[in-house]
Amino acid sequence: MLRISLFIPLLFLFVQTQAQSNLNFGIYVGANVQQLSFNEFDETVYSSIEAELQPGFNLGIQTTWKIFDPLHLSLKPAISFEAFEATFTESQVPQRRKIEQVNILVPLQLEYHFSQKKHHPFLLMGWTNLFDLDQEDNDISLVKNTYSTGQVGMGFNFTTKHFRFYPELIYQASLGNIANPTFNSISNISNSGLLLRLNFSGL
Repeated sequence: MLRISLFIPLLFLFVQTQAQSNLNFGIYVGANVQQLSFNEFDETVYSSIEAELQPGFNLGIQTTWKIFDPLHLSLKPAISFEAFEATFTESQVPQRRKIEQVNILVPLQLEYHFSQKKHHPFLLMGWTNLFDLDQEDNDISLVKNTYSTGQVGMGFNFTTKHFRFYPELIYQASLGNIANPTFNSISNISNSGLLLRLNFSGL
């Protein structure tokens, strides 16, 4: 919790910074749904594993660099609160398990803007590194405490006299196997989901 309390004032200090040249700064909030996929597991231990969609949310800061029109590059570090839930059936007895996570996200995002008008759509693709802060508190760690995801999506830019507002809808999926290697009975896990992000930044 100390890391979280340090993150919040950093967010507000960051937003107050005024940029020169082609850089601008902002904040965002996001909501997501995601689901684990258990691709390989020991069938002598589990007869089935069924995962469920789970909601989460995140809060972050961002720096956007206008490389040249129409390409923008954004760094969007954030703190996220997420959960995984699944039903594990052992010896015909189903057991529900839920793991809550507090993560640090470090997304890097490339945007292609179709116009320089005040209101216009854009496409995006990106890469996020995830670091789980609370894995040591979980009774069972199904996934690695750090892994990467890829994102593709689209957004729409609205520019006012004082700030920019641009929502983004993003599909994201883990890159490679995220199963914790110390959990022997499950050897391959992936996750995927949708993310809605609301961004606010300076002009």
